Amino acid sequence: MARARWRMRRVPSASPRVRGVVGLAAVLASVALVARVASLGVDRGGALTFAGAIGIVAVILAATALPRASAAAAGILLLLPVPTLASERTRDVAVELAVLAVLSVELTAWAADLRSRIRETSATVARRTVEVAAAVVGTAAVGSLALGATALGGPHGRAALVIGLAALTAAVALLAWRVRAGDPARS
Repeated sequence: MARARWRMRRVPSASPRVRGVVGLAAVLASVALVARVASLGVDRGGALTFAGAIGIVAVILAATALPRASAAAAGILLLLPVPTLASERTRDVAVELAVLAVLSVELTAWAADLRSRIRETSATVARRTVEVAAAVVGTAAVGSLALGATALGGPHGRAALVIGLAALTAAVALLAWRVRAGDPARS
């Protein structure tokens, strides 16, 4: 049987410094998230810490060798803050954990996107940095509003539900606009 005339080989990234910095930031944000969850002492904290460790491994894989692992990292890391909402004692930290989760997921996706032969221009890096910052600030704002709305007197969190649905609608509209506009970073 004849051997193939060409072989698939790994092509180095065109922007290794940017990819390294973004990947390191993603790992640090993930470690900070898992450390914060472990320090809270919530029920089933050991299981959450173990899941967080798996999330950190997925972030490292996504940032270095296996971009498809970013979906697993996102799924794990975005679920870590959820158990903190069950307890009154840890509910105030939920916004902080959500911000760390969104930051680590956004940076992981960016690091995975940087595995390309096309060099990142400074304008592209600046635009993506602003997008990550906007996602983090938006998460903090919506999370704070939702937690504040639960403290309002009213029909059992109906205001929080409305704020959450508005945030979800805005996120889906933004994603649809990006895909329709043909943004290669998110399509």
